Amino acid sequence: MPLISIIVAVYNVEKYIDKCLESILAQTFADFELILVDDGSTDRSGNICDSFALEDGRINVIHKENGGLSAARNAGLDIAKGDFIGFIDGDDYIHSEMYRLLYNEITTRNGSIALCEVIRVDNSECDIFSVIDNQQYHVEELSNMDVLERMHDIRGWLYVVACNKLYRKNIFDNLRYPLNRLHEDEFLAHRILFNTSKVVSINVPMYFYLQRDGSIMNVFSIKRLDALHAYSERITFFEEQGLFDLREKVILMMMLEFIHLYFSVAESEPNHKKSLKQYWHMYNKFLVYLLCRNSISVKQKLMFLLFFASPKAYKMVFNYRAKIRGTNFE
Repeated sequence: MPLISIIVAVYNVEKYIDKCLESILAQTFADFELILVDDGSTDRSGNICDSFALEDGRINVIHKENGGLSAARNAGLDIAKGDFIGFIDGDDYIHSEMYRLLYNEITTRNGSIALCEVIRVDNSECDIFSVIDNQQYHVEELSNMDVLERMHDIRGWLYVVACNKLYRKNIFDNLRYPLNRLHEDEFLAHRILFNTSKVVSINVPMYFYLQRDGSIMNVFSIKRLDALHAYSERITFFEEQGLFDLREKVILMMMLEFIHLYFSVAESEPNHKKSLKQYWHMYNKFLVYLLCRNSISVKQKLMFLLFFASPKAYKMVFNYRAKIRGTNFE
């Protein structure tokens, strides 16, 4: 049986999948199975996966109807044989030492999850040299509460995303990714981390996240509103667990995301502006809550009040202040 099951969701990435798979097969840690889930690709992605499978017996290809990233990951989880699970997106790539280091640290330190840093790259070539090549790295052992706090800080995405991690398989015994949702990691991350005994964090950049023009996260879609739904579920979860400080952090994040998405919808999808109405009542409810919290600054309270009174006035003030910084809503 393989020690690690690496699951790659593949959908219309024929330009990038070769580099992704080559980076996995070049791992210095070789005891893995590679599960490629072709999620109904309409280009040559599926054929490329089949070609790689003919050359390496560790590769298992699943061809299925298009169901989205969550369905693809779940399909891989259903057949995974390894004691540990890793996820990679089909247009990204990894350092050759990634799984060796993650495996060594998670087993040596008896962790539930091991994670590394992420580098955002564009379509141009990237030198994948990192500090690991000189063995200059630092490892932290974090409790579940440490990580739950960090996932709501400015670099919280590092703890939310799945692809820079190695998980013990039993974490997913009763968990699967939500179907038909964008921001699938946001829906599941807090549940995974809450039930984690120890997270091993390695300050080594070994996962290369490709930012490309056609990526779903770089094109506005009404499905981006799923982020608000994910935050709403997380607020309820923390409330049920009695974690009220974390609940407050998520409420603040949700309010800021709502404002951002409000203007994104108004400019990119004006016909769907009514889709935000279902979230207005939550904004109003949480506005009252935040106004009563001493931990929220007066500046933030005024910002939320101004948006509630007049989104148009809020935008004018924001753009006026942002001119100096060179950013605005336009």
